[in-house]
Amino acid sequence: MKPWIAKPITIESLSLFEKGYITAALWTMDDDAPSGEFSTSGRFETLFPLIDQESLFTMIEGDCRKFQEENKTLLALAGDDSQNGHDFYLSRNRHGCGFWDRGYEHNAPNSTLSIGDTLTDICHTYGESDLYYGDDGKLYISP
Repeated sequence: MKPWIAKPITIESLSLFEKGYITAALWTMDDDAPSGEFSTSGRFETLFPLIDQESLFTMIEGDCRKFQEENKTLLALAGDDSQNGHDFYLSRNRHGCGFWDRGYEHNAPNSTLSIGDTLTDICHTYGESDLYYGDDGKLYISP
């Protein structure tokens, strides 16, 4: 483990935003995802330990916390933390749903765009990033 990762990142240590984000990442790459509610299927608990710790650190510090810090005001006008984390992942990767289709239609502060469209545009600046299986069977985040 890298010295800047003080202790292993566990499911219990995740914020609701981070868990929503990682749930969306796992759900979208999981070919064995059951129909119905992914978060209650047990797949999250099965797949989460496979994510490389350095990748988790990048997802949490480099993506989730940075996005939350830079967009506090807009996120407070959108969904709850779990939904916002989920939508951040889906929107940045240009999936078929996300902030833009949640009904956040009021204009963002100091903007002619809706809250949903503004958050979506911000997500796109982060670029796409997906989980993939390495040769060692672990999951890694693409750049």
